[in-house]
Amino acid sequence: MPEAARPHDFDRFWDFALRIWACAPARKRLLHWQDAHDVDAILALFALWYPRRVHTHDWQALMQAAASWREQTTSRVRALRRRLKPNSPDERQRQALYDAVKGLELACERTAAMRLCQRTQALGNPAATPDLARRLHLLFPTLPMTEILDGLPELTHVGCT
Repeated sequence: MPEAARPHDFDRFWDFALRIWACAPARKRLLHWQDAHDVDAILALFALWYPRRVHTHDWQALMQAAASWREQTTSRVRALRRRLKPNSPDERQRQALYDAVKGLELACERTAAMRLCQRTQALGNPAATPDLARRLHLLFPTLPMTEILDGLPELTHVGCT
């Protein structure tokens, strides 16, 4: 868990998110949560990273802001990328377009991460240790607690880096 977040501590969060994403079991878990339980992966990563305890109403506001951005941008780009996925290795032009849209999707996620960091500059108590399972359940109520508890070790103690 990182130290208390400083204002605009985007770089530290983004490094954390990329490190977690680079770990195959953690990435697989996040993609499963995204597809099976409609979990916003970048919001889940942010919830795991953010080192302060935050009031429920502040998390709800963050969740609404993240959902708005996701619906307006990231989800649309992701849907396009999935439709463009090449059916065979011979489809070079389609692969190039797929890769370009994948880069755009990553830029959408990066922007979502930046927006979350900007919105949380002064939130939370730096002395209080967050309850990550409770936080994830608050943000993603349809995600079963057993899934959360099973996934936390993969998402907080990355041994793949």
